[in-house]
Amino acid sequence: MLNSIVKWSIAQRWLVVIASILITLWGFRVLTQMPLDVFPSFAPPQVEIQTEAPGLAPEEVESLVTRPIESAINGTPGVETVRSSSAVGISVVRVIFGWDTEIYRARQLVTERLQQAQNQLPQGVETPQISTVNSPLGAIIKYAFTTDTTPLMEVRRIVDWQVKNRLLAVPGVTQIVIFGGDERQYQVLVDPAKLKEFNVSLKEVTEAVEKANVNAPGGFLVTPDQELLIRGVGRIESIDQLKQSAITARNGTPVLLNQVADVQIGAALKRGDASLNGKKAIIVVVNKQPAADTPTVTRAVEAAMEEINQVLEQQQVFDLVVWLPESARHNLDIIRNLLVDTPNNQKIPLAQVAKVDYGMGPNTINRENVSRLIIVSANVNGRDLGSVITDIRNQVKQQVQLPSGYYIQYGGQFQAQEKATQTLLIAGLLAFVAITVLIYFAVKTIPATMMIMINLPLALVGGVMSVALGGGVISVASMVGFITLFGVATRNGLLLVDNYNNKLADGMPLNSVIVEGSMERLIAILMTALSSALGMVPLVIGSGAGKEILQPLAVVVLGGLFTSTALTLLVLPALYSQFGRFLIDNKSTPLIKDGKAIGAVFEQ
Repeated sequence: MLNSIVKWSIAQRWLVVIASILITLWGFRVLTQMPLDVFPSFAPPQVEIQTEAPGLAPEEVESLVTRPIESAINGTPGVETVRSSSAVGISVVRVIFGWDTEIYRARQLVTERLQQAQNQLPQGVETPQISTVNSPLGAIIKYAFTTDTTPLMEVRRIVDWQVKNRLLAVPGVTQIVIFGGDERQYQVLVDPAKLKEFNVSLKEVTEAVEKANVNAPGGFLVTPDQELLIRGVGRIESIDQLKQSAITARNGTPVLLNQVADVQIGAALKRGDASLNGKKAIIVVVNKQPAADTPTVTRAVEAAMEEINQVLEQQQVFDLVVWLPESARHNLDIIRNLLVDTPNNQKIPLAQVAKVDYGMGPNTINRENVSRLIIVSANVNGRDLGSVITDIRNQVKQQVQLPSGYYIQYGGQFQAQEKATQTLLIAGLLAFVAITVLIYFAVKTIPATMMIMINLPLALVGGVMSVALGGGVISVASMVGFITLFGVATRNGLLLVDNYNNKLADGMPLNSVIVEGSMERLIAILMTALSSALGMVPLVIGSGAGKEILQPLAVVVLGGLFTSTALTLLVLPALYSQFGRFLIDNKSTPLIKDGKAIGAVFEQ
């Protein structure tokens, strides 16, 4: 069959050449259009569900929000793991699918299941939101905004309303995350003493603020020649308008908001902050879509940032909050004496119906596969991960006694490394078997196959030495390098042994076979090894993102190529000189060349 293909290729040589040129040009065109990224997709498809539950503690968030969502999600086709985190006022559920699940199909399945859970959520909890499609390493660029004169609140306002919206319009950008600065907020700081004086409850103040800041539809006014839209414009446009809002009336006199509260523009409650070189800053993180080309999106983001030089008009939408002044928020007696409304329209202190005191509780509750999860994490430095985990297991087994119903799992990077190592060992064994079989079919004898396979330990020696010089830790990437090295190393041995066999079969003396066969293949072996080695050099000496994956692989291949090539040219000729006589069966039918019977000649 192969002969027929070769004969056809020679007969149709112009067609083959033209087709190869066209295919090459098409390949280059496709290559230029393919997205470029630093890392491959190493995480399975994931869908994240975020649900805000204002005012709820982690225990209530877990029981009232997280569990109903988990129950709805469990059983979804393709789901492998459901993880959740319940914190103050927010629930985050991460649904991890199998590798064969398409991300948009996964999002559709989660959306359908969420509809079942929404009716079970308590009043006041926001609608669950599915996060945008994002990559685990999707952050392509970060910007830090600092200032010496402009208040950070004003800078944050510009970033929120101008920078963020402009960057979200860049093709390939999926999410903008902002840290730091002060978020502008209309604040109604209620005076507890004034509330008592005017016999007003905090609930009445909150309801008055909500009603004072709404627009209402009024339908249409239809005339014979036109149709007019009627609007009830009530949304506040200034602090003074908010101050004049009426809360209630006492003896026909309205009680205004500024009579019981200080109305101002202030900074929203901050959870976390950001800085650059010790100076307060606003950090903007730009995340790209998973399939987007990283360099293209990065250049587009940089171009968009250069266009941003103006300041928006000041008429924007801000949060509005009603709360106590900071001094009163930390005084339990003031809080206990806040007035609350009763069903019979009376007002009584909060302490009569509730106990207000400090207590202890979890900050965050983590769950995985419907069970609570406590994570104890650690970083390893100066030792390999496997030995550290072994020591940890021994110490925990000896010193930790778990209550009934509790169990320990070792996961994270160690778990991923164990799975990858097992997979690579199986793949390496299969590669070894496949290479051995292919070489046997090429040289037709077991001794010759064994001679060629001797290259593997010779290559492993160089790979192990290079790893030892580079720190002495064999990683998953290093193991991939060893498997890659198998094929490269056996190629050199095959070139030599196959040439030896051909010359020996032609009747050439053994010494001449070794000398001439080695010299004929010397340049080919050196050039192929050198070209492969030069391809690894940039990865070995390179720096920057991605080197932690590629560098260990390149170190193994480069070191193995040196020892394999050098020892192949020394060890294989010696082995062939010693055992070459066993490669040709003298009892077989003599070979015929130029009408004469010939055979191998062995000279010692």
